[in-house]
Amino acid sequence: MTTATISLSPTGRPTVGRSAPAGRSATAGRTTPAGATPASALSTTRAAVLSVLGSMLAIGVAAIGVLVVPIAALVAFGPALLQAF
Repeated sequence: MTTATISLSPTGRPTVGRSAPAGRSATAGRTTPAGATPASALSTTRAAVLSVLGSMLAIGVAAIGVLVVPIAALVAFGPALLQAF
């Protein structure tokens, strides 16, 4: 069985089957200021927040959709039902 590895280098170009030389990593020269978060952590947090907000919106739309039919039935048949009693 043959396996291959594909990873993205810091420049965005794919590298196939190569790894960084010993003692070096992709983030060796990068530093972040004190208190700052890396961009990947920030985008992950943003994605999580948007996911939760999107789920809340979807639940709200579904709830409104469930209420449309009973409200329409009440508007259409309510007066006739009230007159019957």
